[in-house]
Amino acid sequence: MPNLYDNTPLELEEIVDHCRALSYAIVSLDNPQAKDLLGYILCERLEVLYQTLEMPFSDDDVVVIEMVETLAH
Repeated sequence: MPNLYDNTPLELEEIVDHCRALSYAIVSLDNPQAKDLLGYILCERLEVLYQTLEMPFSDDDVVVIEMVETLAH
């Protein structure tokens, strides 16, 4: 049976999208049990977001973008 869970680490934008979707669902729903459960999941996602933002960067992680100006003559 294939693995149904993807263990690939999430990118920062994906974690933020999860938090936004969970927040929207909590505000939109009327069911208090569903809101409570989604609130718990949101707390977990926010912790993952915090841990991701606190991860130290190495020199290999930094991408240098050089700006090249073209001069029109």
